[in-house]
Amino acid sequence: MVYKAAIIGCHGVGKTTLAKRLENKGFKVFNEAVINKFTGKNFFLNEVQMINDNILINEAIGREESVSISDRFAFLDILIYVEGFYELGWITAEQRRILYFLVNHAGHDWIFPEKLLCMNDDKQLIIDNIRRRGRKGLKESDEKYLDTIHGLFEKFYSNELIFEHLNPELGEKIMRIPKHLIKGMDDLNKVMKLLEE
Repeated sequence: MVYKAAIIGCHGVGKTTLAKRLENKGFKVFNEAVINKFTGKNFFLNEVQMINDNILINEAIGREESVSISDRFAFLDILIYVEGFYELGWITAEQRRILYFLVNHAGHDWIFPEKLLCMNDDKQLIIDNIRRRGRKGLKESDEKYLDTIHGLFEKFYSNELIFEHLNPELGEKIMRIPKHLIKGMDDLNKVMKLLEE
């Protein structure tokens, strides 16, 4: 199996759009988007569900004979959202510790991509993208959430985000994956060259 790259970034940055454009150019794309099983406003249970779903998705990637790219990196998403929910006060320190315990002791051998295509863009453009998807209005709490997640991805891109509760071996693996910054919908040829390297 060849897992060339995962496209990463916050909501509305264009991950799925880029994946579709690459698929139209002949790249095999694995869709990692989890089925949205929102369990109400209990963010802790949402994260537990996300961990379970993403283990299943990651196992499915392992069964594929050839995965060129995925439209997100489930393992990183789990960590970013745990940190974001904690920063926003939506989960407690104890819940955060439990979530890291589940990731660290899941008994699952995570499959990591060879490189990360790190998408980022101006926050207002991201908000506009979300509205174009049919979301009429973003509440103040939505914008705070978006700011937090957007900021955490930026910190990760610049190696400033340390997942202090993550198993050190997993932490080293994730930080060793080469990162390639992509501003919005960069030239598709540039992205294709990165994938062919």
